[in-house]
Amino acid sequence: MSKFSDARRRSLAVVAAATVLALAAGGGAVAGSLITSKDIKDKTITSADLHKNSVKTQKVKDGTLKIQDLNKNAQDALKKVGPAGPKGPAGTAGPQGPPGPKGDPATTRITSFTNGFTTTTGSAGTVSFIGDGVEFGPYADGGVGFGSICYTPG
Repeated sequence: MSKFSDARRRSLAVVAAATVLALAAGGGAVAGSLITSKDIKDKTITSADLHKNSVKTQKVKDGTLKIQDLNKNAQDALKKVGPAGPKGPAGTAGPQGPPGPKGDPATTRITSFTNGFTTTTGSAGTVSFIGDGVEFGPYADGGVGFGSICYTPG
């Protein structure tokens, strides 16, 4: 009978151990789903309760933190600073910086229709030099003709 009772004790121990393991494994999941933020008293969770770097700036929605969410030291520091005052007058202008590099000229003076410059005329139009510039026309057909100057880099 002692062999039967030993076997029975072992099987009872195995069943008990399995039951304890099942309750321990499932109990945490059930407890985790039952505890909500409403169950946690305000200001009772400390940094020691959180995993290192578990709450980062990216996880905090803009505009959700209030002054009362900060610890007393941070609240006191903000009280010392106080609200922003009115905008002050503009300061004096700083010294002028050095001149920039010389840029390309805005215009190119054409003295002849050479070195890449060509003219195009149509319907009795003309393009010619006069004094300090270029004249388009006159057009014998009353202004329907055209003239142009083209530049092709060489």
